[in-house]
Amino acid sequence: MRTLTALLLTDGRPGHYHLSEGVIAAVRRLRSVDVVRLHVRRRGSGRLVALLSNAGCPADWLLRLAYGLTPSQIPPADFIVSAGAETLGASIAMARLTGAPNIFCGTLRRYRPDGLSLVLTSYASHARRPRHVMVLKPCALSRKDVARFPTRLAGAAVPRTMGLLLGGQSGECRYDTDEWEQLLDFAERSYQTLGIRWVVSNSRRTPQAVSEMVAARVAAGSGSIASFIDVRITGPGTLGRVLERVEAVVCTDDSSTMISECVSAGLPVLGARPRRAKFTPDEQSYRAYLIGNGWHRSVPIAGLTPEVLLNEMAHIRPLTEDPLDHLATVIRERIPELFSTYPAQATYFDQRASRRAESRTSRRTSTLSPA
Repeated sequence: MRTLTALLLTDGRPGHYHLSEGVIAAVRRLRSVDVVRLHVRRRGSGRLVALLSNAGCPADWLLRLAYGLTPSQIPPADFIVSAGAETLGASIAMARLTGAPNIFCGTLRRYRPDGLSLVLTSYASHARRPRHVMVLKPCALSRKDVARFPTRLAGAAVPRTMGLLLGGQSGECRYDTDEWEQLLDFAERSYQTLGIRWVVSNSRRTPQAVSEMVAARVAAGSGSIASFIDVRITGPGTLGRVLERVEAVVCTDDSSTMISECVSAGLPVLGARPRRAKFTPDEQSYRAYLIGNGWHRSVPIAGLTPEVLLNEMAHIRPLTEDPLDHLATVIRERIPELFSTYPAQATYFDQRASRRAESRTSRRTSTLSPA
């Protein structure tokens, strides 16, 4: 079977394009896939673009108006995948124009679902909407990548190395300076009392002062920090470098995507929650889903001690199934034509190539014909 081509639409935000990469990783469980990335930037109001899209505005016109793109700039692809509201209008327009199926991760906001082939949601309240399926937030990391089989920490079992993932301010979590200090002090106490060493990683949202705080402790020779993977130096995409080295994870509670990635890797995940945390009902429901399945627990940063850590970890049952296998099954069931020998969506690009060839032939014939 030939290799499929995925068109990944990105708004440049790692949290979004990592979800898309997870979808592509799932498709790769069934077919080989090449990836073409296209950065899209919406012009103007998202509300207006949704209104025009829902009203059936011609796809080529909508692309030009809302994204400054022409049909000739759409790379040939067998399917389109994206996440983030800014990519929605582009995905729908390109799918209408090319006939390629499109997969979106997230919430449709004001867009109608009939513009998407499949919507992957993490919210139970959305699961029964047309073309929606509830799944764990997709993650491209496979179990082989982290080379670890999930085991349950219980009793006196103490992990030798743990990950400490630091997020930052979000619409639902606001951290005070003392809470960052409490987290790092907790890591130090866990090292002193239990011998746990920490692989620490920050994120793009982590305040500069907090990253400097970690770097200062490393420079001072703190034995608690085995290594500090600083995204300011390495860039995004470092999670695999953390998870492949640790037995369990403490993750700040501002990012359910980051938590989901650790859950998908089959590791025990403990969330660290700031005093000022207020989740939307859908987000709270998703976290309750993770906790209800025993994959994740959450405690206030102020109450995080070495003893609490061991007690909470003993109650976590890491996910044993590989979410990528499940997601691959969902995609195959919802978009079976993607896995046929001759995907119908290739027709648009074949026709475009044919028109170009005919145009070249016409010009050549015109040049060679006698006057």
